[in-house]
Amino acid sequence: MDGIIVDGCITLALVSMGARDWQAAQAWLDEAREVVRHWQQGNTLQRLSTFEARFALLRGDLPAVERWHRDSGVSVDDAPTDNDSIEQIMLARLLTAQGQYQQTLAYLDRL
Repeated sequence: MDGIIVDGCITLALVSMGARDWQAAQAWLDEAREVVRHWQQGNTLQRLSTFEARFALLRGDLPAVERWHRDSGVSVDDAPTDNDSIEQIMLARLLTAQGQYQQTLAYLDRL
């Protein structure tokens, strides 16, 4: 049941981001973080961190996204996988925000 709550919170955060309601988006992400904070599931925490990085990028907080990248371990050299597709697309967004357009295109072509 908690997994459904986390997915719902992330979805509502994305809707709030689309509406540029930053306060609501942050509240939904905080709610999701509260649910998963006691879990020992690294993949769920990683996914939530990726959505938090997406939110940071929308707000223009590039240093926060770069921290996510360092902490996530996601690399342009990683083999594409379905399990990490959200993280891989976030890395492409980061590369684009950094102005690394050729690297972004090469990376997306591999995906």
